[in-house]
This record gives sequence, structure tokens and C-alpha cells, in this order.
Amino acid sequence: MSTFNPERPTVASPIPDQQDAHRPVRLGTRGSALALAQTAIVRALLDCQSPPIRTVVEIVQSLGDRVPDRPLAALASQGIFTEALEHALRVSRVDAVIHSAKDLPSTLPADMLLVAAPGRDDPRDCLVTAGGISLLDLPTAATIGTGSPRRIAQLRLLRPDLRFEPIRGNVDTRRRAALTGKVDAVILAAAGLRRLGLMDRHAAVLPIEVCLPQAGQGTLAIEIRAADRLMAEIFGALNRQFDTTRACLFAERAVLAHLGAGCQAPIAAYAEILPDQSLLLRGCVAALDGTVMLRSVRQGRLDMAEELGRVVAEELRRQGAVAVLATAAELT
Repeated sequence: MSTFNPERPTVASPIPDQQDAHRPVRLGTRGSALALAQTAIVRALLDCQSPPIRTVVEIVQSLGDRVPDRPLAALASQGIFTEALEHALRVSRVDAVIHSAKDLPSTLPADMLLVAAPGRDDPRDCLVTAGGISLLDLPTAATIGTGSPRRIAQLRLLRPDLRFEPIRGNVDTRRRAALTGKVDAVILAAAGLRRLGLMDRHAAVLPIEVCLPQAGQGTLAIEIRAADRLMAEIFGALNRQFDTTRACLFAERAVLAHLGAGCQAPIAAYAEILPDQSLLLRGCVAALDGTVMLRSVRQGRLDMAEELGRVVAEELRRQGAVAVLATAAELT
């Protein structure tokens, strides 16, 4: 396993083709414990293919990793954790990169392809406190560690007295801030806690109705070069095992794309598969002060996923989402 510096000059190697199919697939990933755990999930899935797909891991440092002390909203609207990985793809340092789908910009560059979404863990958010208490039981004016506009806007709707403090770092660093009293609580994704074995008595899951998840939360996403036919074949076969996950992800991402918003906007989108195999998509746009909450819900067939996302986005626009998002952008 090596570390890739995206600013180091490299010589591009040829795009893999059928002649070098014997070479291990090079998987690019960030170097955090969570990113490596997610990459291990993908490696295990590839190893179970027939025949098994051999892989090696290349660690890539993102902009978000290089400046861990700055609020995400101050860095960029999109691509904070993905641009360096995409650069590694472009220079053929890696063959595919593994993302948390929620970190992906709503629209990918033309030379990139989201080829697979191999499974979703718990999409909900968690309140982490030293005592494992609920959101409603937090003391008045408690301090919550989160820099997410989506989370702040929704929690203020229920608890306008809460104070919010931007907090950066890996999952364990942020979790420790709550357990040691640096803040009263932090908000973390349940999927990350589960993948790291940290879903314990300190974590209280927030219902979907209280805090609608970020688009793609809990879902893994594999990105490749759009022109790479071999990788498209390898991961396309893997993707067929998770067609419902892919449909949900594409519906959620379509909401962001049609609103022209990035992953740091106060937008939430969550799709689920109902017992009749239809797709239910929920979206919301919220004011940062918790005074405005716009919602839209639509249901349809799996093959309508992206169309449902467009319809939800248009309904949110009709309710005034553009003005709400513009005000939020000025405040972040």
C-alpha cells in the first residue's frame, strides 16, 4: 500500500485493456480508517467474483485531508474529498476509486463514470454523547459538533436553542470530542460508526423523520474513467448485485443535480425500496436558522429513479428552494 501525492508529477500509463487483465485492479482510496474499511468491503466483494478479481490499494490524500482544521464550507462547494482521487484516475495511477457516495459532487466530470454502488449501510445520522442521551434530552443551549448545514438546519427545527460548532477530523476524532466533553454531542453517520465497530451505547440514532439523510449517505460509490471498458465490465458485473441500491443513489443524486447544489448545501434526499418494489423518494431544503423547511415526496418504479429525483427537485423549486439555498450560501 502506498501514498499518492496528487501534486507529484507522474507519467500516465495506458488505460487497461483485455491484454493486461491479469494485473491486479488498483483501487484508490483516502487513507482514513473509515475509507480503508470501505475499500476492504469492495475488495471482499471482488474477491468473491468468479474468477476472483485481484486488487491492490493506493492511498490518495484529498484536499479535505490536507487541511483538516478548516471548515468544509470554507474550502469549496464540491469535490473536497474527490478531486485528488479523480486526478489519480486521470493519470492512470489507479483503475478505480472508492468513495462515500455522499462526498461525490452531484454532477461528475465528463471523463468520469459512477460505475457501481455496491451496497448501503444504515443511512441515518447518530447523536453521539458521553451518556448516550437522545436529542430531546440534551440540556438547553447544548453545543453540537457539526459543520453540516443539512444537519444544522434540520436539528434547529426541533431544537432552536441548540448551538453548533464546526468540527473536523476523522470519525474517531469527532466522536472523542463528545466523549471527553469538548462539545456536548456530535452528529455522525451511522454507517461510518457501524463500519468502524463504534455503534455503541454512546450513539443514539436519529429517525429519518427528524434528520433526513444526505444524498448517498451510507452508500459506497465506485468511480472509473468513462473510457475504461475493462473496469466498466468488472464493476458492471458487481453492480448488478445491487441494482436497488444504485436506483436509490441515482434518485437522490438527481435531486441535488437538478437543484444545482453541492454536498455542503442544506439539502437532504433519501430513497427507499417499498415492499411492492417501488421507490419512495423524499427530499427537503431547509433554512439554516430552522425557520423554513421545504419538503417533497414522490413514489414510482425503479426505472424512474432519476426522473423522480427531477420531479422532487422541481417541486422544491416551486416552494422556494432557490431563495432558501441562496441565503444559506451567503451565511456559510
